[in-house]
Amino acid sequence: SSIFSFMRNLTALTYQDDFKNVKGVLIGRFQKESKVSREQLAYIVKNVEPLSQLPVVANVDFGHSTPLLTLPVGGIAEINGANITLKIK
Repeated sequence: SSIFSFMRNLTALTYQDDFKNVKGVLIGRFQKESKVSREQLAYIVKNVEPLSQLPVVANVDFGHSTPLLTLPVGGIAEINGANITLKIK
């Protein structure tokens, strides 16, 4: 999967009716082989309009890299500065 696919899929999520209720976005760590850079992620956050208005935390220790931690899309989380508290309901 390329950075372009990620951007396209993330943009598609912002078009969902429920996205209006999103208060922040967590982005997991990319596999090293993907060669996704901080600059590329910053570009996406800046240029996908709904994201530019939300707190976005990237390179969080979950996703398709070790450790393998699965978080549900649409789960409930609290973002408070550098602290992230997950409440799965």
